[in-house]
Amino acid sequence: MTRYEKEIEALSWTVEDLDFKKISRFYLGISKHPEETNVAKTYLTKESINDNCKTYFGHKCDFFSQRLYAVLSGNIDMSRITFVSLIEKFYNIFVKSDNSYRMRSGFIFQMLDFN
Repeated sequence: MTRYEKEIEALSWTVEDLDFKKISRFYLGISKHPEETNVAKTYLTKESINDNCKTYFGHKCDFFSQRLYAVLSGNIDMSRITFVSLIEKFYNIFVKSDNSYRMRSGFIFQMLDFN
């Protein structure tokens, strides 16, 4: 087991089981290799998010996919986003039920901020 796979194993204990399944299914659906079943063996890129969000959500969502990539990558072009990064920058801030509305609002404003 690689170091990255161990990190994911540790994350699965901190994320509720149902949420972990949902977020990993979302990650795999928009990843570079959506046919892969192991989150440790794939990653997100700008192109994969743009291309696969259309398939995942069923309609064109270029604005959402571009802003999601910018927030997850820290505005670094050509960045690969791992599952651990998605958990830290998306799940822990926006999805986790014990977070305050202030944290969630901050994430939404990040998504809308073009600077």
